[in-house]
Amino acid sequence: MDKTFNDTTLSSRPALAASLFRDGLMSLGKATQFSGLSMSAFITHLASFGIEIARPDETTAHETQDLSAWLS
Repeated sequence: MDKTFNDTTLSSRPALAASLFRDGLMSLGKATQFSGLSMSAFITHLASFGIEIARPDETTAHETQDLSAWLS
């Protein structure tokens, strides 16, 4: 019974970590550690659920304008 519980717990950790990251309750690094996956595997896991790792905030539009002006 303990092995089954441990297997279930280990298999549910990536999904729970993805949910906590998506909701902003864990950073990418902490969620990756919690999931038990490597960073690249966890990012792939997030992508399979359509969860973006880069999140725009209130400064994104301004930063995009600055970058566009700098590159032109």
